[in-house]
Amino acid sequence: VSVDLGDVMTKSATAVQVNSQVPLVASVVAAEGGSGEDGDVTYSTAAPSLSSPASVAMVPSSKVDASLQLTAPTKDAQVDVRALGSGVSAPKRVKIGAGKTAPVKLRAPSGSSTYGVLVTPRDGSGPVYGSRLMTAKPGEGPLLTTLPLVPGARQVSLPPVVPEVGAGVPR
Repeated sequence: VSVDLGDVMTKSATAVQVNSQVPLVASVVAAEGGSGEDGDVTYSTAAPSLSSPASVAMVPSSKVDASLQLTAPTKDAQVDVRALGSGVSAPKRVKIGAGKTAPVKLRAPSGSSTYGVLVTPRDGSGPVYGSRLMTAKPGEGPLLTTLPLVPGARQVSLPPVVPEVGAGVPR
């Protein structure tokens, strides 16, 4: 099933929520500008709410605008956003109202050739969903790319370990 949301979506930050009585797979195709050389298309997939910190890698460029799109579908939410370069920036507290999507502009830490962004939901926050959006600045040609924010792994299961005297002896 395909649903055209062109008449509903606007030029402002927007999120889509899909509900179903049966399991399904959802994705989004978004277009910017015209077709062919005059525009660009990005594809994205569904993602869970941020139950733990999420990170995304970035490459700073003066030709690209980068932002986070953070959505709180049901309750007010708060997250801390930090830039991770040669050091860690102070957290920027972002408040997102219930039923709203908030854009957060991203900037590289000074002196960093690459950097990452860490988004951490605050204790007591409502559910938060997010993505990273990159677009070309005017005159730089078409560019549109998105990446959903996914919670990081919080626990890793390791197999049991038993002492084995012969483990370091060649056979």
